[in-house]
Amino acid sequence: MRPSRTTGTSEVVPALCVQCREPLGMLVNRRCPHCGTHIPRPEGPPPTFFSMPAMRYQDHYVWLVLVSAMDIILTALVLYVWEGEEANPMAEAIISNMGFGWAILFKFGMMLTAVVVSEVVGRIDDRKGRKLATVAVLINAFPVVYTFALLMKSGPPPEEQAEAAMWGLTLLARGRHLR
Repeated sequence: MRPSRTTGTSEVVPALCVQCREPLGMLVNRRCPHCGTHIPRPEGPPPTFFSMPAMRYQDHYVWLVLVSAMDIILTALVLYVWEGEEANPMAEAIISNMGFGWAILFKFGMMLTAVVVSEVVGRIDDRKGRKLATVAVLINAFPVVYTFALLMKSGPPPEEQAEAAMWGLTLLARGRHLR
């Protein structure tokens, strides 16, 4: 299967032209690039209830997952190593009432919402969907850059917290967290 550049879906393309027997590369207008023979669309199985087309903006989503994970990591560092506060009032309410695990679910839920909205908008207008995915990455990257700048400005963490964090990382590296 080869992804189509125009639709984003995968379609089976025959390896050789039926007329000239030349290998088919990228098809333009469903014609053989050597002899111009029309190549019919392959007949595939009908779509099932749970079948879905390929995601449109996969590169954007990789960056979105990366900056969301970095946001969670930096938030944990600020809260538990530097003993700071969460700047997002909604995330602060979730952390204080339900715990940090629920804040992680909240942040990844927001990321999932951005992906779904980008996909839905992109199926209607590809250009708007791509811009929306780009804006989602930039919006999620802002707290990461801001938090990193604040941490660099504040200097190293207090001695006790830094030692405790290093001890926790040492135990984690040795696999003792599993016992």
